[in-house]
Amino acid sequence: MELLLKHFEEMVQTEKDVEELKQKILDLAIRGKLVPQNKNEMLALKQLENEEKLSEKVLQITEKPFDLPSNWTWVHMGDIMNIGSSKRVRQADWRNSGIPFYRAREIVKLSKNGFVDNELFISKDHYLKLKDTFGVPMKNDLMVTGVGTIGVTYVVKEPDEFYYKDASVLCFSNIYNINPEFVKLFMHSNFAKNQITKDAMGTTVSTLTIKRAKNLAFPLPPFNEQNRIVNRVNQLFAICDQLHTQIELEKQSSDKFNTNLFSRIQDASNPSQKEDLAFAIEHMDDLCQTKEDVDLLRQSLLSLAVQGKLVKQDPNDEPTSVLLENIEGEKERLVVEGKIRKPKKLHDITAEEEPYELPQGWEWIRLGTISNKIHYGYTASAKDTDTGTKLLRISDIQKNKVNWNTVPYCDIDDDNYKKNSLQERDILIARTGGTIGKSFLIENILYPSVFASYLIRVQLNKTLNEKFFKYFLESSLYWNQLKSSSKGTGQPNVNATSLSKLITPLPPLKEQARIVNKIEQIFDKCDALEHNIELKSNYVVKFRNSVLNGLTDNKKLHEDY
Repeated sequence: MELLLKHFEEMVQTEKDVEELKQKILDLAIRGKLVPQNKNEMLALKQLENEEKLSEKVLQITEKPFDLPSNWTWVHMGDIMNIGSSKRVRQADWRNSGIPFYRAREIVKLSKNGFVDNELFISKDHYLKLKDTFGVPMKNDLMVTGVGTIGVTYVVKEPDEFYYKDASVLCFSNIYNINPEFVKLFMHSNFAKNQITKDAMGTTVSTLTIKRAKNLAFPLPPFNEQNRIVNRVNQLFAICDQLHTQIELEKQSSDKFNTNLFSRIQDASNPSQKEDLAFAIEHMDDLCQTKEDVDLLRQSLLSLAVQGKLVKQDPNDEPTSVLLENIEGEKERLVVEGKIRKPKKLHDITAEEEPYELPQGWEWIRLGTISNKIHYGYTASAKDTDTGTKLLRISDIQKNKVNWNTVPYCDIDDDNYKKNSLQERDILIARTGGTIGKSFLIENILYPSVFASYLIRVQLNKTLNEKFFKYFLESSLYWNQLKSSSKGTGQPNVNATSLSKLITPLPPLKEQARIVNKIEQIFDKCDALEHNIELKSNYVVKFRNSVLNGLTDNKKLHEDY
């Protein structure tokens, strides 16, 4: 146990780690590996038999879920608890005051907080009649939720006076005075939860019936050891709760600082944006303790990129006015050659539409103006059989990557293939589903491929740097425009027309390249930091398991004394 206490703080990094550590402690507790055994302590069943408390011989479980210490016994919960439910109370008998009437939701609150602001009551006379006729929960009985979050357990206290809803809540009448807190910690262990929430075939169930509760396999320690286990768990859980509070406070402080810092970086009106970003990059190892923090840093970087504040402007760069003339000339040539349709004229951008002031040499432009084509994909059924043409779908794009080996095939004629075949530099945008609005840049095509109809393709003018505009499509500037067009639904409005109307900043061509290079340099550092965060998290888990496994295998703990 000294080993566990010595390394307690090293075994947790997040609030989730604390909860997982608690479960590990419960697992050790119900396996007889948390406190020493005393060889002089009699089996609990034997003690009950000697005291002639058992009404009949208890049948021990023959198929043991796991090995127990020599003076522990596997029993069914129904062998040591009288498990039942209540007499039905009609809704007409509910009152606004009187004796509390608990449903599953109240038991959950009682288990967590030790108290509950109750809404339902029954009259005192009704309660006394139920008590005299059917009985009511008594001190050290256990109330267990049978619906909702099933298996949550509350130990009845001395002054408690209440009744409960039938089927919604079960009562484990503690007829043999088993330590109720030990039973509660068992009920909250993963071993018990798995028994409660899964049937014999492994199917998830939504209710805990009396029959299933009675059949729960329960590891029964000697009575004195039950007390020692409960005391030790309470001791360790108190330390866990302190760590949880400490981690929560540190996280709140860190979140507050990071949110403030990254908000300032993204604020176009902040005159210290560049200095704030330089500070964040210099101290990114300390600031970014989670992957969410790294994402905030990435978003801050992209905000400065599309505001023209990430790299210096060069007055020698070819102005965007020339770039726009070249784009217009290229589109006119493609129209004449019949490769694209004559584009519809888009509305000029008004001053009110401009999100912020751009650097000299930049211009606000609509995405449709700098795109040769924005259109939907090909409708076809996916096939496993190799037809010679792959069909790229939304579901094939995961975390900005495609595993081309798993992309299915489709049947397609030459005309549709010509219209929808993927080309290098294409940008695909999801127009529906859970990834709506997310984009993917086509690079290194390995197979003849087309894209499915739930994707929209943006084909930029060939003179532009496609990676700059891919980063624009990941920035808050892009996402804020999508959300503003959601028309109150909360779901971004993504279609070919809405995409063509998006407002995007257009820097000089050479500056686009400098911005992309700068982003990629810092994103490489972000990737490395994310990798280190994951390694650290995995190390904490492995270290925790190593310490607990060492505790499990520590023979000294289990030596009889």
